[in-house]
Amino acid sequence: MLKRKERPYFTPNDPEFMGKDDSESIQNAVDKAAELGVNQVVIPRINARTGEEAWYIQRTIKLPSNMTIKLDNCYMEQKQSAYCQMFTNTLAHEQEGNLPENEEHDIQILGIGNVTLSGGKPNGLLERTSRRNGLPSIWKNHIIYFHNTRNIVIENIRVTHQRWWGITFLFCRYVRLSNIDISVIPHVSNQDGIDLRRGCNNFIIENITGRSGDDTVALTNISNPFEEIWAVEGRDPDTHDIVIRNIKSDSNYCFPLRLLNHDGNRMYNISIDGIYDVSQPERRQKPGAAVCIGSALYWSHRPAKLGETRNISINNISSRGEVAILISNNLADSYISNVKTFSDNTDVIKTLGPVAELKNVVIDGVFSNTNQVNMADDSPYPEPMGSILNFEEATGGENIVVRNVFAKKLGVGFKLGKNVKVEAENIHVETLGTMLRKGEGCSLTLDGQEVE
Repeated sequence: MLKRKERPYFTPNDPEFMGKDDSESIQNAVDKAAELGVNQVVIPRINARTGEEAWYIQRTIKLPSNMTIKLDNCYMEQKQSAYCQMFTNTLAHEQEGNLPENEEHDIQILGIGNVTLSGGKPNGLLERTSRRNGLPSIWKNHIIYFHNTRNIVIENIRVTHQRWWGITFLFCRYVRLSNIDISVIPHVSNQDGIDLRRGCNNFIIENITGRSGDDTVALTNISNPFEEIWAVEGRDPDTHDIVIRNIKSDSNYCFPLRLLNHDGNRMYNISIDGIYDVSQPERRQKPGAAVCIGSALYWSHRPAKLGETRNISINNISSRGEVAILISNNLADSYISNVKTFSDNTDVIKTLGPVAELKNVVIDGVFSNTNQVNMADDSPYPEPMGSILNFEEATGGENIVVRNVFAKKLGVGFKLGKNVKVEAENIHVETLGTMLRKGEGCSLTLDGQEVE
């Protein structure tokens, strides 16, 4: 038996750990490393049991506290017959994992060199087949899943062909995700890259690249049955104190970044810096937006109320989507700056009903090249319809400030819905159809003068 003094890590290639399959070999190494206090397992490129440059996973590898997994230039793939995650914490699917005193901690999955974690071939477990015809829950179809953990690090890996969401967290805190590439050719619905579900706080998510089959990074705090069954007793259910920076992705018609909360779950203190939609301009259907906040859908008990999504800082956004930022619920006490759009955008920032109310929101720095094809001569709006703000579907807006806008061509500068009040200054548009289209009770003050 290897001893700690001989080598500071174990590997599944060590003869005493080799099992009947790759999952057993890796789990044996993990369990013995934890037992002896080695606390580190290296998975190398070559699989000594098979002689292949691949590891095939058919049962979940469960990681205990104080464990580091180093992936050394290796390729790992979920077997098609498997209905399981590739990695979880030990108690991720155990009822005792719902207890706060059983929070697992200090787990790392670190890639070295060229590392790929693949979902392999689809296994038939989809949202529409979940828990049907003998299949397990769709929640068994992630590549990495953590529940009730703290102090987690995942870095320097490529996630490809995930069968549902790639990397998912539920009631986790103090987590860093860094240098993760998502590579999906969409073959099923809802292939998100990274998902923070209910009860996640104090995350750093940085340097995320590639193409997802749905949202690339999604902060989704709702109370559906799974989230309620696996809620950690007494633990903070809100999403807060999250840093997101440098996301460069094609989200396959969805959103590089989605923020969504309902059912009384709050979302606040979110710092976003650098969301770059890198979808190609020739795509027939573009991403909906670079950043989407809220939704009229997905709530179980009630939609989010004004003030439950707040203190969101959004900086350095570049979008080829229909809009740059889509607000489809409520937003308060937030700051948006340095938003850039391209010629295939419609609006820079848009609200989408039926409930979209804003309060204390500052937008500072917009650079828009909106330039749509002119509509037919008999159209009531013959000019291009792009706008700085399209808040026609907003249900209210108080203390909204817009300044420092530089645009090439817009149909309407501001489309304001009922009771939306905007103060604007330093607005420069080379070609403008009209500055304001307003609804009932709305107002636009431009450089200190009210616009009629």
